[in-house]
Amino acid sequence: MRKSLKKAIAGVAKLMVRAHLIRKQIIIKVDGGICSQMHFFLVGRILSQHGNRIVYDLSWFKDSGMDLDGRFCRNFDLLKLFPNLKFDSRISPILRRLYISSFYHFNDVYTQESSEQPWWKLNAPLFLDGYFKDNGPLNTALRSESFRHTFKPKIDAVDSKRIEPVLKSIENSTRPTCAMHVRRGDLAKYNKAYGYPVESEYFVKALREVENSEDGAISCFIFSDEPNWCRQELLPLLEKSRLNSDTKMMICDANGSDKGYLDLYLLSRCRNVICSQGSMGKYGALLRNRKQSEGLVVLPARDSNLEWLPRFSSSISI
Repeated sequence: MRKSLKKAIAGVAKLMVRAHLIRKQIIIKVDGGICSQMHFFLVGRILSQHGNRIVYDLSWFKDSGMDLDGRFCRNFDLLKLFPNLKFDSRISPILRRLYISSFYHFNDVYTQESSEQPWWKLNAPLFLDGYFKDNGPLNTALRSESFRHTFKPKIDAVDSKRIEPVLKSIENSTRPTCAMHVRRGDLAKYNKAYGYPVESEYFVKALREVENSEDGAISCFIFSDEPNWCRQELLPLLEKSRLNSDTKMMICDANGSDKGYLDLYLLSRCRNVICSQGSMGKYGALLRNRKQSEGLVVLPARDSNLEWLPRFSSSISI
């Protein structure tokens, strides 16, 4: 009975679209942190090139807005960092529910068969849920020049004051700068999407890699959703293992997990970037300006096959 009713509703919805009683569009469900939000925006931009009208569904941030462990919040911050993006999220609850019941499409990045229609060839009407592979036109969109052209950060006065101390430390450093992103939280354990977390020894090797590339001491700025763990566990190990005694390290903990977009901005101001699991380090490296992008990007070996990686990348196997 329920299946028949759903089929009937879908049929009526299709007729309403054809009669222009409801708008023909693709609604993309957005969730996660700042880098996921950037990813979904790019997916929408690619699908709009077919003439599709794109609307972004932000209801997840109201209904859930937390990481997988329910510890750290996830706010919709995309327009706080990139206020000039053309981003339409105007959708009524009734239309959203109608689209979900009639035009729902779940895009599973893990099980999607290569014989299926690629996600970038889908057309309206659709409600898109799930995640999308970094292949096809998304590879092009993620390459540094295109990426920097799309995402132009602009910090408002309140946020500028908040990050001023760290930003000045980065900009006034007399040594080459390095941003180290240490992702923990819900990825401090095995995750289907990201695998096992990188271990402390990875960051030790990565720090040495950057020191070698700069042929001397550096200033390393550490960004993490668990700064206390970095302070108590990682920092002593890094200080003991650094190649140059003049290398300085700073835990950047002023922003908190609810201000990840500010960490992304600060990370992008550094010359070198050490990544962990997740996209924060990689996206920050892509946002660097042309001069900064000549620095080294270090990432776990499992990410070394990503086609859109920045130039001068080096992978470390642990």
